[in-house]
Amino acid sequence: MDEDHGRTNRMTRAFLLLFVPFVFFVVHPAFADDGWSLTTADFKRQNVNLRSFDESGAKVIPYGQRDEITIPLDKLLQLDRGGAAVQQVRGAFTLYLTSGDRVGGEPVAIANDLLSWKSPAAGDLSIPLKDLRAIIRGQDAAPQFDATRTEDVVLLSNGDNVKGIVTGLEAGKVNVKQASGDAIPVDLSAAKAIHFAAAKGDNLTGPAFRVQLSDGSVVTAPKVSLKGGQFTLTLADGAARPVEVAQVVLVEQLNGPVSWLSARVPAETIYQPMFDVSFPPQMDRNYRGEKIRFAARDFARGIGVHAYCKLTYALDGSFKAFRTQYALNEDAYKGKVTVRILLDDKVVHEIKDFPPGKLSPVILLDLGNAKTLSLEAHPGGDPNTQDRTQWHIDTQARLNWIEPALLKEKPAADPPKPAPVEKPEAPKPAAAPTDKPDVPKPVPDPTPDK
Repeated sequence: MDEDHGRTNRMTRAFLLLFVPFVFFVVHPAFADDGWSLTTADFKRQNVNLRSFDESGAKVIPYGQRDEITIPLDKLLQLDRGGAAVQQVRGAFTLYLTSGDRVGGEPVAIANDLLSWKSPAAGDLSIPLKDLRAIIRGQDAAPQFDATRTEDVVLLSNGDNVKGIVTGLEAGKVNVKQASGDAIPVDLSAAKAIHFAAAKGDNLTGPAFRVQLSDGSVVTAPKVSLKGGQFTLTLADGAARPVEVAQVVLVEQLNGPVSWLSARVPAETIYQPMFDVSFPPQMDRNYRGEKIRFAARDFARGIGVHAYCKLTYALDGSFKAFRTQYALNEDAYKGKVTVRILLDDKVVHEIKDFPPGKLSPVILLDLGNAKTLSLEAHPGGDPNTQDRTQWHIDTQARLNWIEPALLKEKPAADPPKPAPVEKPEAPKPAAAPTDKPDVPKPVPDPTPDK
């Protein structure tokens, strides 16, 4: 717990200056902000006018209504303005942290296991190297995280790379220490990306909020409030940073009623490439590190896996249910993928030969007293083996776990739709109608023939 708290404080110090540029924004005395979507813990969305936000919850006016209501924090998942409001991160590079936070800018120096970073939005930052995931030039895709990476790697624009341990950065050169002990200086101007050795990271403890700004920057804060036209982000050390409401496009509660698996650290990752190309599991991205998408809809939360992959998460009894959907990536056109969910290594959900172009229904499972939850994607063939010779080699096992989440309360099932009311049959006429006029029958002549 102390280690987690220390890590949170380090992250807090790293972002102390993040919101300084917003201090001078005008605060409006009266405030009502349309254009928000509210998602509650049962994953239901509605359009709202956001009035305020504090420890009691979000005060909103639902679209089409007049009265203000309060959504308490134990029922709140997130408030967002939609993906269209998010712009590109500003700066020549984008810095990605193991926490999932990111900020644009440029590296200034690396010394004493700290990175000095200069950002248009954040100012001057100092961040421990162990909290870094990658530095990516420009607006390239987010880095693929490889849990097996044991050394840093500098990727060059010409396709070459330099591996070792990044020990310093000064005068525009990155120093990479080789296994031999030699240090190779690499021009930062020639670097396309720097991927740092994998750090396992820690699961977030305590309440927190993930706040995304309109420039694409993301920061995590233990406390968030909104009053008038201004958000206030209170960091772990008590420092408060004001942000104009127009700059905020997402407020997502972490460790609230929902905990995304993509924000948690797996207790175990088993990954077996199908061929020589490695695509380790990606958090909140597909197997290529791109946005998770299905049927023209982007999903911010998910896990992209490739070939055989089994992710196992530890459970502590604080969650009652698990919820997810899944689909093959859009570039997959061959099926035969076996999809499994396991509790304590016992299969509780299995679909064989799951095809591309299909989104699974919502899977909602009771966790009971289970100690572990596993998500498994198998290329087909014998689903009980990791032996590649027993797989369907032609299968494109590119699966996306979509919005996998642990829930503190299992949502109530939607009420059944009422059965259609059968219309009573119209009464049948006593005699079949005819369109011919009635013709009287001839009456026999009573006079006898002569």
